[in-house]
Amino acid sequence: MLNFDNLTKDLVAKHNPKIILLYGSLSRGDYTPKSDIDVVCYTNVEGVSPDTREFEGRYLDAWLRPISDLNDIENLIYLKDAKVLFDRDGDAQDLLEKINDHFEQGPIELSESERLHWQSWTMKMLDRTYRGDIEANYRRTWLIYELLTIYFKFNQMWFEGSKLAFATLKEKDPKMFKQFEKVLKNPTDSILLKQLVYKVLKI
Repeated sequence: MLNFDNLTKDLVAKHNPKIILLYGSLSRGDYTPKSDIDVVCYTNVEGVSPDTREFEGRYLDAWLRPISDLNDIENLIYLKDAKVLFDRDGDAQDLLEKINDHFEQGPIELSESERLHWQSWTMKMLDRTYRGDIEANYRRTWLIYELLTIYFKFNQMWFEGSKLAFATLKEKDPKMFKQFEKVLKNPTDSILLKQLVYKVLKI
C-alpha cells in the first residue's frame, strides 16, 4: 500500500504548498493496482504545471496550481471526494465543505439558446460522419467522445469524468448505458450512433 506520509513529505519538500489534496480512485477507494496517484498542490506558482513520475510503484500525476484557483469553486467539483494530505493554514476542510455544498446544488440548467447550440452542433457533426473519408472518421470519434458530456449537460448533472459517468448511467439510466456500450463496441455503426444521438438529444 502506498505510504501517504512519504508522499506528503516529498511534495511538501519539493513544492512548499499551502494545501495538498488526493483525489480520484485512491481517494474514493475504487482503485486498482494500476491506478495513478492523482494529487493537486496549491502553491505559489503563476500557472499550472505537472509533477509526473514514478512513486513507490505507482505513477504520480500531481498538478501544481496557484493558490488563487481555490476561489473558483465551480471548477473544483472534481475534488468533492478528495482527501486532505497537507493543510498548512487549516483551510482545507472548509474548502471541501464548500465544494460539496456546491455539488449538491447541481450545475446551472442550460439556457434554451445553449440547448439549441448543442443540438445544432451535434446534428452537424453527425451529418459529417457520413462522408466516408478520414475527416468523417475523425468527426465520428469526436462526436462519440462529446456525447457523454452532452448527456450530462442536458440532464443538469455534473460530469465527473468517464469512469464515474458510466457508473452513474449504469445505475440511473441503464438503457442509455446500454446504448453507449453498443456504440463504443461498434463505433463505425452509423445506425447505432444516430440512435444514440437522438436519445441523448431527446428528439
